Amino acid sequence: MVNKTQFLLVLDVVGDNNVSENHLKKIAVENDFDSERVLKLLLNDESDPSSQITPEATVHTPLGQRDRFKKNRQRSPISTNTTPNFNRSKSTPCDPIQMSMSTKSSSTPSLPKPKDDSLSEVSSQIKHAPALIERVNERLSNRPLNLVVLGHVDAGKSTMSGQLLFSLQAVSEKMLKKEQQEARRAGRAAPVGLAWLMDESGEERTRGVTMDIGERRLVTPKGRHVTLLDAPGHRDFVAAAVGGAARADAAILVIDSSKGAFEAGMGPGQTTEHALVARALGVNSLIVAINKLDAVDWRKDRFDEVVSKLEVFLTKRAGFKSCDLFFVPCSGLTGDNIASLNSNCALLNWYQGPTLVERLEMLPSIEREYDVPLCFSVCNILKSSGASATISGVVLKGIIGIGDKLVLLPTGDAVKVRSVHLDDEKSDVGGPGDHCTCVLVASEPFIVVVGSALCDPSSLVPTCTVFEATIVTLGSDEILARGSNVELFTQSLREPAVVKRVVSLVTKSSSEGSDKKPKRVRVLGKHCSAVIIISTFKPICVDIFKNSKALGRFLLRSNSVSIAAGVINKLIE
Repeated sequence: MVNKTQFLLVLDVVGDNNVSENHLKKIAVENDFDSERVLKLLLNDESDPSSQITPEATVHTPLGQRDRFKKNRQRSPISTNTTPNFNRSKSTPCDPIQMSMSTKSSSTPSLPKPKDDSLSEVSSQIKHAPALIERVNERLSNRPLNLVVLGHVDAGKSTMSGQLLFSLQAVSEKMLKKEQQEARRAGRAAPVGLAWLMDESGEERTRGVTMDIGERRLVTPKGRHVTLLDAPGHRDFVAAAVGGAARADAAILVIDSSKGAFEAGMGPGQTTEHALVARALGVNSLIVAINKLDAVDWRKDRFDEVVSKLEVFLTKRAGFKSCDLFFVPCSGLTGDNIASLNSNCALLNWYQGPTLVERLEMLPSIEREYDVPLCFSVCNILKSSGASATISGVVLKGIIGIGDKLVLLPTGDAVKVRSVHLDDEKSDVGGPGDHCTCVLVASEPFIVVVGSALCDPSSLVPTCTVFEATIVTLGSDEILARGSNVELFTQSLREPAVVKRVVSLVTKSSSEGSDKKPKRVRVLGKHCSAVIIISTFKPICVDIFKNSKALGRFLLRSNSVSIAAGVINKLIE
């Protein structure tokens, strides 16, 4: 009778990654489970290809660890390779990636072995057919742009977005009339139909406010492809606006120019918070749409007053460059100066600049990385049932195609892409910047959550629970100190976190490399910069800023207020 305890001990000493279990069991039984004799025979044995291991690859596990492994029925892997290890029988979460103090990453954690043999043979780097790469290049030639629409509640964001769709024929007149009729039946004014082109859920239409990111595609007259992300303006749904800003390349900040409404947004309203959030999450180009000017008779003095106040705030407080700010007077309701300007409009008396659409076409192109390993950020879970899931998200870099065998982090599950959809149409491939809907399958049940990352096995996104970051506190009354509980936002992830330590203040002298010791503080107030250490309660997919700008930026919120924004310097554990 085989002694199971001895057999597990031999497995711990020899390892199960480079030798088949049946072959090892046979030799172990023949040699009375003498681990030294078994190891010696395996090192010189050529009868089983999988048993050819090298002495350098053998790890002698301490006895204390062996007891723990025997209890949990898990064996320590031999290989310390940085590529994923698919040679374990059960799917277990991968360990956090350790980062040294010099910000160099350590070995990537081993990943589970799927039961489906077709997913076990994952190549070191996924190669796509030239035809698929050519299709991605063709799409990139259209200068794609992810554009988020931000602004205070009731500033007219959804109406302006609907007007953009209708003016550029992204929706038909028949569809617009249908939405207007639906609005009348619901007791709303007919112009609400424009907003309902973006606000499609029943709850949004009943409450009259945008609650989640609305996503539509349009093409400008010069052929630029734009993904329009309509963000909610109500303070209860700022978290959704943060997710939209994290996915955007540029933004439209919609301003209600009517008397009192502009001032409300600039006070404790969402005009200021949305601008700060957009800049903190990497939006550089900002179109400021001075909306509802028809309500003030297209007065130039009102336009100039709004612009002068906004320009000071956006450059001095939010950190935008003047050359990246573009102010456009318009009316989302009438459509004046959205795609064209009525010849009878009073705006022509003093404005000869570009329309909103023309300004969109003039925004700089975004550099996209497509010839690198895939990184896909999961933004929404549409359906999940056991060993399959339908997800939507954005390709941060690389290419995703049908049949790709990928790794889902932070859980470490091996999955396969069954289908890819772009613009609600089936496609063979998605490129960088594309918002895709994908169906994933695996040989065993897996868990996918918002904020997960799909990666090429050859280049895994780091996962960690503790990291060091440089932050800038915003203008809120909330303070940050050791032990402060916050919500961390990065991409579409929303995760509770704790400030473990305030390391030091960042001052002009410290940033210039002065020999003076960094100034240490206990509490961070308004408008200061500091180095802090943040801890999350479970592993999250992030990276240091110099490696990935998209995964290296984050926002901290507390008590429904944005309190700080920062970039990640080091991954600690």
